Amino acid sequence: VDGGQVLLGLRKGSHGAGMWALPGGWLEAGETFEACALRELEEETGLGARQVYAAGAAPLQVVANNVMDGGVHSVTVFVRVPFGAAPDHADGRSAGDDVGTGALGAAPSPRVMEPHKCDEWRWHDLRAPLPTPLFPPLAYLQTTEYWRRHVVPPPAPDSQGADGGLRLPAAAAGHP
Repeated sequence: VDGGQVLLGLRKGSHGAGMWALPGGWLEAGETFEACALRELEEETGLGARQVYAAGAAPLQVVANNVMDGGVHSVTVFVRVPFGAAPDHADGRSAGDDVGTGALGAAPSPRVMEPHKCDEWRWHDLRAPLPTPLFPPLAYLQTTEYWRRHVVPPPAPDSQGADGGLRLPAAAAGHP
C-alpha cells in the first residue's frame, strides 16, 4: 500500500489464474514473514531496497486460511511493506512524502519479473472498488475490519456534507 493505492498483479498459470492478487509467495525454510514478503516483492515486481523501507515491514493482524482450486491449502500471512525512505516524522512519514494524496504518479513503477506467473502489475486507488475477480486471500482481507480501518483511506475532508455523509461530485451522482 502506498499513498492510498495498493499494488495488484493479474495472476496466470497455476491456481488463481485470471485473478488480481497482492505480491506474495511461499515461505522458505527459516525465513521470517517479513523477509519472505520483501523477497517475493522484489522477485515478482523488481521493487527492492531502493524503493521500500524494509525495516518497516510488519505482519498484519489478519491471516487467511485458504482452500483453493485443485485442493491447494495454505495460510496467508499478510505483511505491509512501506514504500520510500525511512520515516523521519513521528507519524511515520518520510521527509518530502506526499502522504495521503494518492497521486498515481507518486508510486514506484513495478515490472513483471515472472511473466509465466503474472500478466501485469498495476497500482489501484483504494477509494475505488478493486478490480475483480480477486484472489481468495485478498478477497478475504478486503472483508476484514483491519482493511476498513487501516488500509482504505478516509474520504477527503471536502467530500463530506454538513451532515457527515459522503458528498459525490455531480458526475459521480449521475448528473452531467
